[in-house]
Amino acid sequence: MIYYGCPKCQAAMSSPESLAGQTETCLECGNVTVIPSSPVTPVAASLQEGFDSGILSEDKKPQEPERILWSGMPSHWQYMGSYVFSALLMLASVITGIGGAIGVTAMILISSLILLFCILDRIGTRYCVTTHKVTTHRGILSRDINEIPIGPIRQILLKQGIIDRMVDIGTLGFSTSASSEIEVVFRGIHEPLKVKKIVQSHSEN
Repeated sequence: MIYYGCPKCQAAMSSPESLAGQTETCLECGNVTVIPSSPVTPVAASLQEGFDSGILSEDKKPQEPERILWSGMPSHWQYMGSYVFSALLMLASVITGIGGAIGVTAMILISSLILLFCILDRIGTRYCVTTHKVTTHRGILSRDINEIPIGPIRQILLKQGIIDRMVDIGTLGFSTSASSEIEVVFRGIHEPLKVKKIVQSHSEN
């Protein structure tokens, strides 16, 4: 691990040595900096020397800064059934003219409300995997946040139907050793196997 400081706000940062030469974003100020191949400040150098020499024990190392490993939202394919139903309902009402002008207007309004609900639900749903936790954010005006630490995750369930596999979407459920029930759910995400592998690589299995 390489310990260094953000050149803009001087916040402490650390990254694996294998990432030297790549860029990292400071969680404090958002500044993007190049990861050095060795400590670049006196304090960071002292810490690095202490850890390398064994004077400071491994369990006293500062926690690695939280990094985003993956973030996303439900795929449009998750709502495809509602999209198609809404479009067919609107088309049928216009072609058949059921209920006259009032009936057609009512059906178009219902179809529009279905589409609006899908769009708002998708926009208001965010999923995030970081080096510290797995989180769901739901809501636009109100906010519902559910998260669990990534380390203790012991079970990851993947649910995919035949059509889901064809368009590469699926639902992931996560649970920790402290619970036998699914605690966090990523619903209808793109490339679920990729996300599953990311979480598995950072959990303490």
